[in-house]
Amino acid sequence: MRGTTSLALAATLLLTATATARAGDILQLRDGRFVEGVPLEIDGDHIVLKYESVPVRIPLDRVEDYSIEGAEPPEAKTDEEREKRASGLVRFNRRWVTAKQRLALIKKKRDAHRAEMEDLRAHQEWRNRYRFSTKHFEFESTLPPSLNEKYSKLLEAYFAKFKKVWKTKVPKEWGKLKVCFYHDRDTFERTAGVSGGVQAYYRFVEPRELNFFYDVLAPDDTIGAMLHEANHYLTDLLSDDFQYPHWINEAMAEYWASARWDPDTKKWQIGGVQEGRLVELKSDLDKQEWYGLRYLLSNESNNYKHYYWGWSFVHFMLETKKYEKRFRDFFTALSRAKGVERKRGSNNFKRVSGEESLRLFLQRMKLKESDLPALEDEWRAYIDGQKSTGPRGLGKAGISAFRSNRRLRAKRLLGEAIAAGSDDVVVHLRYAQLLRADPGGLAESEKLLRRASELAPLTARVWAELGYTIYLQKRVEEGKKYVALAREMDPDDPYLLIEIHDALVEHAEERAKKKAGGE
Repeated sequence: MRGTTSLALAATLLLTATATARAGDILQLRDGRFVEGVPLEIDGDHIVLKYESVPVRIPLDRVEDYSIEGAEPPEAKTDEEREKRASGLVRFNRRWVTAKQRLALIKKKRDAHRAEMEDLRAHQEWRNRYRFSTKHFEFESTLPPSLNEKYSKLLEAYFAKFKKVWKTKVPKEWGKLKVCFYHDRDTFERTAGVSGGVQAYYRFVEPRELNFFYDVLAPDDTIGAMLHEANHYLTDLLSDDFQYPHWINEAMAEYWASARWDPDTKKWQIGGVQEGRLVELKSDLDKQEWYGLRYLLSNESNNYKHYYWGWSFVHFMLETKKYEKRFRDFFTALSRAKGVERKRGSNNFKRVSGEESLRLFLQRMKLKESDLPALEDEWRAYIDGQKSTGPRGLGKAGISAFRSNRRLRAKRLLGEAIAAGSDDVVVHLRYAQLLRADPGGLAESEKLLRRASELAPLTARVWAELGYTIYLQKRVEEGKKYVALAREMDPDDPYLLIEIHDALVEHAEERAKKKAGGE
């Protein structure tokens, strides 16, 4: 995400006031963020932000521009720059201006950014949330306007594509779907009433709602989760009182969640490979685990494996030309076709049994049950033809396992991702958190978090986790400094104000009790 997309979210405000600050020091990053109120200093190919707690180093190749009060503009490095500098000009945002103009432009941008941030800060209170509507949706959001516009347009385009493919329409009595965007997990969980690793959810009973929060460290995952949950709503439009079997409901949502929209060409790419799901699948295969086709098609459980085994089979069906049309027909027939045995279940939704699902699949695909082994072999060959995606896929699979509290699997996959060269800050952060719980894992956890702080040097939570990990190794004062740094960067983050603070207090109290007991 570029420009204002990250302004309110990547490290809320970054406008920390320090007692020793030089009011004129301003830093503009390439991702659109500004930092002010923190003294700056150039050190080789880095710029140093001199926070009161701990100095933070930022590579200059991540910096768009900077101004240090009383200092000269950035050093000329090329012949062109030296020639322009000799004529009294300096570079600003890829154009040449006078030094005085450059400083005025930086301050103008700073002031506009500051005004925008004050507005965003006010709207991050749920009671002051943005409210707006589009053709098919009613939105409530604590995200900045740039993201509201981006995601609302994305959902409308997604709706139009799904409607065209599946011939759906919204029942008149449903009205517009309410969609809630949250700028952080705390607001999401507190307001939407969710917990754990959930990133988005669709409320499938009245009043229907789609809720999700924006994960600044993994914006692509935000989009994937949004499209997955939105697909559940769109699938409901096929029949307003039918609930699809879990295996195909989640599998189809995963298939559509990989869709990518090009806002310039106004075109969708549907059916991309879900890298994390592919890794999860091949991890099972490495352990000689196979999810049989008859078992999948007739399954009535809510098994987590449906997310990746089911996705793989749906992907195989819809991306294989000879099966695509018939499989689409099977999917719509489940909810719409006559002659299908459906019975009322929980929440009064109609459902099909596992055996009825299998029967209908064979009928619509023009197969006999004796044909399933051959189809299964074809599916296996299709899986084997999917190439491993390296550290990216391993990281996505590991994060997915972490969110679903499968800690051993998460640890293995995240470790493999890092060994394969992952530079994903979330992969490092989650793996460090898992290792920290292991006997003797604190030193390795610290190492991973130091690397994470290099990847995302202005992400407050990384520094807080590093400080807590150091604190647990009985380097108390050093740990406290990093936690204090995190609070300087993001003084409004409830995670830093509550969770890390409580953890430090509890640890200190425990140490005090042990000391008192020894005395």
